[in-house]
Amino acid sequence: MNLFKSVNVIFVGLFILFVISGCVDSEKSSNMKESAKIKFGILPVIQALPLFVAAEKGYFDDASLKVELISFRSAMEINVALTSGQISGYFGGLITPVILKSNSTPIRIAASFINTVHNQRMFVVLQPPNTERITISEAAEMGIATSSNTVVDYFIYLLLDEIEPGHSSDYKIVETKNISIRLQLLLSGQFAAAVLSEPLATFAELHGAQVIEDDRGMPFSITTLSFTEKFLNESSEPVKNFLKAVKRSIEYINANPDSVRQIMNTNVNVPKELQNSMEIPKFPFSVLPDREQLNNVISWLKLKNIIKTDIRYEDLVVREQ
Repeated sequence: MNLFKSVNVIFVGLFILFVISGCVDSEKSSNMKESAKIKFGILPVIQALPLFVAAEKGYFDDASLKVELISFRSAMEINVALTSGQISGYFGGLITPVILKSNSTPIRIAASFINTVHNQRMFVVLQPPNTERITISEAAEMGIATSSNTVVDYFIYLLLDEIEPGHSSDYKIVETKNISIRLQLLLSGQFAAAVLSEPLATFAELHGAQVIEDDRGMPFSITTLSFTEKFLNESSEPVKNFLKAVKRSIEYINANPDSVRQIMNTNVNVPKELQNSMEIPKFPFSVLPDREQLNNVISWLKLKNIIKTDIRYEDLVVREQ
C-alpha cells in the first residue's frame, strides 16, 4: 500500500513537472517567435533617416526588437536579397513593390512615411551651369539623364503630363543609373538636363546647376516599408512594433531636427559641403500609401509595359495594422 502511494506520488510529480516544462517551452517558443530578427534592407539616402535614428536612439531595443539594418548600394541589390530570402523587408519607393508583386514575389507594403506635399523637394530636374535656360518640354526633347522604369522616370512623366496631357510618354531618356556619375556629367555639361535627388540636387545648385522643375507639391515621392508575406504571417507583432518604433523616430526627428544631424552625416550620403547646413526634411507618417496614388503607379507601369498583370490595391498592402 505504501509502495502504491509512493509510485502514485512520483507519477503525479512527474506529470506536474511535464506540464510545467511544456508551459515553459511553449512560452520560450512564443517569445522566440515574437522576437524574430528583422533583417531590413536600406540604402544610405536621406529618406531612410528615420530608420537610422530608430536604431541609434534605441527605439527598436525599447520595443524588444532584434533589428539588423543591412545597407545596400542599389535598389537592384535589395531586390535580389529580398527575392532570395536574405532579408525580411526593405525600404524603397512605390515602384519596386508593384514590379516585384507582378513577378509573383510575395510582398506587401506595410507603411509609407515621406512625401513632398509639404513644400519640400526630393527630386529635381536640373540643367548644367552657364547654359541658356530651357523648359521641361525642351529638356524632354533634348534628353534627360535619369534611370528608366524608376520613381524618377515616373516623376518626369507626371511633370510632362501636367503640361501636355496624353503626350507625357514622349520624352528622351539618357540612361544613367549611377547618380554620382549623373551628377558629374551634368556639372561638366555632358547632359542637357538630369534628374537628381536630395541632397545631390542642392550640391549641384551650389556648383552652378540651374533648376528646371522639382517635385514640391507633387504627392508621389513616397517611401514605403515593405515585408515579405512569409515574415508578415509569422511575425505580425514584431512588424507592428517595428512600425511604432519608426513612427516614434519620425516624431523625434520632426521635433528635434538638428539633434539628428550627426546620425544623418554618419549614415547618409551627404556631401561634406552640406553636412552642417542641409535642412533636415519633415517626415509625415502614413500607415498605408494612398489608394489613388498607388493605382496611378500601377497604371503607369502597365502603360510602359513594365507589368502585364492587374494588381489590386488590396493585394499589395498589408491586410491588418
